[in-house]
Amino acid sequence: MLNYETTTETNDDGLLPRYLTQDGTVVCSAQMMMDKNGNAVVVQLDTPQEHRGNGYAQEMLRCIGTKDTDKELRVISTVTALGFYRKIGYNEIAPHVFSASY
Repeated sequence: MLNYETTTETNDDGLLPRYLTQDGTVVCSAQMMMDKNGNAVVVQLDTPQEHRGNGYAQEMLRCIGTKDTDKELRVISTVTALGFYRKIGYNEIAPHVFSASY
């Protein structure tokens, strides 16, 4: 069973960590912040190599989009992940910045 774990406390970088776990194992993690307009902004998304290909990153984004913001979800992407965000239907609003509404 997948479990979405949140905290209201920021980490040392001032970001809000989010975790997607399955049977107590972290299968995806994210670091996010809120912008001044109330949009959730994911600045780091990571699925460990052994858990990739199972839809965990997409599920993590869905959870953040539905539980952490009632506005737009934005993601800052690396060069290697650009295709992933395009594939799952995110709109590129600036170079390496994608958005979606949930």
